[in-house]
Amino acid sequence: MIKKFLGIVLGLIILFILIVMVGTYDFFMSKLKNMQMLFQTYQYHLVMQERRDLLSLINQVLQKRFETLEEQLLERKIIEIKTYLKALDRLITLDKKITKQVIDTFFLSNTNLEGFAVKDGIIISSSNLLQLGQRVQLPCDPKSSILHQCELFANGYYYFVLYNQKYDLYLVGYTKRHISDQQIREDILNLLHSFPNVIVAPKDVIENQPDIVYREFKSLHIYYGLRIDRAEIQQLVENALSPIRGYFRSLFFQYTLGALVFGTIIITTIFFVIFRKADRLEQIFRETEMKALKDPLTGLYNRDGFAKIYYDQMGGRCILIIIDLDNFKYINDTFGHPRGDQVLKFIANLLRSYFPDSAIARWGGDEFILCTRLPVKEIKSRLYTIQKAIQDFQESFDPKMEKVVSISVGICADQNLSYEEKFKRADLALYKSKKKGKGLILLYRELDYVRIEKEDL
Repeated sequence: MIKKFLGIVLGLIILFILIVMVGTYDFFMSKLKNMQMLFQTYQYHLVMQERRDLLSLINQVLQKRFETLEEQLLERKIIEIKTYLKALDRLITLDKKITKQVIDTFFLSNTNLEGFAVKDGIIISSSNLLQLGQRVQLPCDPKSSILHQCELFANGYYYFVLYNQKYDLYLVGYTKRHISDQQIREDILNLLHSFPNVIVAPKDVIENQPDIVYREFKSLHIYYGLRIDRAEIQQLVENALSPIRGYFRSLFFQYTLGALVFGTIIITTIFFVIFRKADRLEQIFRETEMKALKDPLTGLYNRDGFAKIYYDQMGGRCILIIIDLDNFKYINDTFGHPRGDQVLKFIANLLRSYFPDSAIARWGGDEFILCTRLPVKEIKSRLYTIQKAIQDFQESFDPKMEKVVSISVGICADQNLSYEEKFKRADLALYKSKKKGKGLILLYRELDYVRIEKEDL
């Protein structure tokens, strides 16, 4: 009877241990699954940022190549203009009877040449028939030169002028300062294709492809991008979670044999140790979740974090503000990206200081977004104070201040609208403030709706 009772007790203890083990195992597996999903989101944002940085670097290379090719093409065009006009000047000098006919024939037969001939301030012959008879002021005075010629860059054009003494005649050739042709486009496309994994496609094609980061090379309206490999992200997540899984398994099986041998006392010890480890894993989970919702440079929320705090803490009832920096590219180009990062951090600290009970996020690049319950008048006052602080900060490292860094702001003050409608209205107000002039703070309700409909919508 005692043996039977001890057997039953032993069986119950073993069954209890097994139940606890299975429950504990399921608990940790669910936590690991949640952590895996969070790691995937976090890693996806990191890869997205990496792709954006790489595309920015590629764009700089493309722009440098484009400018070099355009300069070479302009030099060839200048040589061509000089050659044509000097040949025409020789023909005119040798001509004895029909000078105007020689000039007209020359312009008609050389279609690559853009130019005109001027007599007594009037265009008497031109490659553009609409210019005939017009009065014109010469871009430069060739008489001041021994060779009776001069050249000038003005208003986006290059001009070359020859003076013919025999007939008191001026010959003018010109071309645009910035020249683009199909050869440059092909060269840029070949350079793009030389970068690994770069996709080049029309805008309507590339923007509809999933998991791709793209941008436009604006000088030639070429769209290109880089694909995000979800399998690669999954592998990175697996590599990050593998030590945690290995640690858990070793911990789990380390105490199994002891639990089976020592019974209930060991079970208590196992639970104590495991749940201590569970608290640590929970802490890791929370820390990872916060990192995924924060912008690594400024410490503000990112887009996902802003959406979460907008609904969870602000309840969606707040004034929405979108802020965009003016002339921020000037800081990066003149003082370097480290100084640009300092400016972004400085502005982030200002926003935290002046809007302490508000939801603040870095929307991307040099754009910020706020959700606050302060009155509109107080919001404007604080934003103008921030505007002044930014300029004081700029002056501390940029005494000349060739371009002033300021903030353009769009505000939607209707708290009862949906998040999407608030954002649309605030973004429209920001667009209008940028269009009217830099450093303006506009409310959506202050806009001229009739002009908006005619000009923008």
